[in-house]
Amino acid sequence: MFFFFFQAEDGIRDAQESRGLGDVYKRQMQLKLWLLHCIIALPALSAASAHPALSALSKDAWVHASGFPTSHNGGVKERLVPPAAGRRPHILMILFDDYGWADAGWHRNYTAPGGAYVPETQEVQTPNLNQLVRTGIELNRNYVYKYCSPTRSALQSGRNPYHVNPLNAEPEISNPADPVSGFAAIPRNMTGVATKLAAAGYSTAMFGKWDAGMATPDHTPRGRGYQTALSYFHHCNDYWSMTDGRTCPKQKGGTAVVDLWRAASGDEGPARGMNNTCNTPQNPGAQPAGCSAGPLGDEWWGGYEDSLFEQHVLHTIQEHDPATPLFVFWAPHIVHSPLQVPQKFIDKFGFMEATDKPDHPRQLYHAMVNFADEAVGNITAAYKAKGMWDDLLVVFSTDNGGPIYGAGAAGANNYPLK
Repeated sequence: MFFFFFQAEDGIRDAQESRGLGDVYKRQMQLKLWLLHCIIALPALSAASAHPALSALSKDAWVHASGFPTSHNGGVKERLVPPAAGRRPHILMILFDDYGWADAGWHRNYTAPGGAYVPETQEVQTPNLNQLVRTGIELNRNYVYKYCSPTRSALQSGRNPYHVNPLNAEPEISNPADPVSGFAAIPRNMTGVATKLAAAGYSTAMFGKWDAGMATPDHTPRGRGYQTALSYFHHCNDYWSMTDGRTCPKQKGGTAVVDLWRAASGDEGPARGMNNTCNTPQNPGAQPAGCSAGPLGDEWWGGYEDSLFEQHVLHTIQEHDPATPLFVFWAPHIVHSPLQVPQKFIDKFGFMEATDKPDHPRQLYHAMVNFADEAVGNITAAYKAKGMWDDLLVVFSTDNGGPIYGAGAAGANNYPLK
C-alpha cells in the first residue's frame, strides 16, 4: 500500500522571498512529472492487477485508449511499455479545493517549515486524513499554482502551469483565430493522464470539480480520457442548486445555468435528474427549504453536491472488477465557496459561533472540511471492503491554499504561510 500526500503550499505567496518563481515552478513541474511517471510505472503489491495484454508484451507497442473511439485525442496512439513484473496498482487521486494549510489536522500541534509552531485546536477535525498521513508520506514542499484552473490543468496534462494554462479564465472565452489553444484551460492537442492510463488498460473515472476546459468535446473529462465522469465545469457552482449564477441568454425568464455534466457508456451530456429541485443560487449554510434531491440525485444529504459525487465514487468502487486496474480522480467541491454544508455538520461546530463573524464563515468552512474528511473515510473503507486496498496508490493534494476574502470572510487559515 502506498500513500503519497501533497499538502499544497501556494507557490507564489510562500516562495517569493526565499527561492524565486523560476525555482518554484521548476520544482512544481518536477513533482507533476514524477507523479505521472510514478502512476504509469510503479508496480503494485500483488499480481491481481496484472493485465493479459500487458503481461504478453515483449516490447513497446502503440495503442489507442481503451473505451474510446480511435478518433479520441486526435487519433494519436499512446506508447505502451511493459511494466515491471506486469503489475499496475489501482489509483485514487484526491484533489481538495481551496484548502488552508492550518485547516489540516496533521498541521496542528506541529512545527511548520521555518520553525513556527501551530497549536492544536478543536476547530480542525480531520481524523481520516490524519490517519492516512501517519501511514504514508507527506511531501510538504510541493508547490501548486495560486488559482484553481492552472493547477488542475497542470495535474491533468503533467505540465508546468505556464506551459499549459496560467490563467484562471472564464470557461467561455475563446479566440476564433486559434482553434487549438484559443480556449480556456488545456489546449486541445495536449494529452491527459487519464488517456495515458486508459491506453494502459485502466478503467478511468472522474467525479467533482473539473475546471480544466469545456469549450469543445476535446476539453471535457471524457475528452481527456475519463470513461466515466460526473462533474461541474466552472470555478464553482452552488452546492444545493448546482447552478453557477449565470442565466441562459436564449431562454425567456433568464433560466439559471445548471453546471452538472456526466459521461457514461460512451456518451456524455447534461446530468439531467441528478441536480436538485431548486434552480437558483442559495444562501450560505444548510439545505434550504424547497430544495431536495432530483430523481437521480443523492437523498442521503438532501442532494448536497459533494455527497452526490461521493456516492458515485462509492458506486464505482463497489461495482468494479478488481482484476482491472482502476484510476479514480476525485475532486470535491469542498472547500471552495459558497460556504454550504448539511446542518448536522454546522451543529457539530456550533461552539465556534461565539468567536466567529456574524455570518459564521469559519464555522461553515470547518464544518465543510469535516464533511469531506468523513467522505475520505467512507471511500477508503469501500476500497478495503472490495479487497482493493492493498493494491491501491493514494495521492492527495489541494489545488491552492485557503482563500481569505474580505478580512477572513472565507474562513480559511494558511498560518504560518504567507
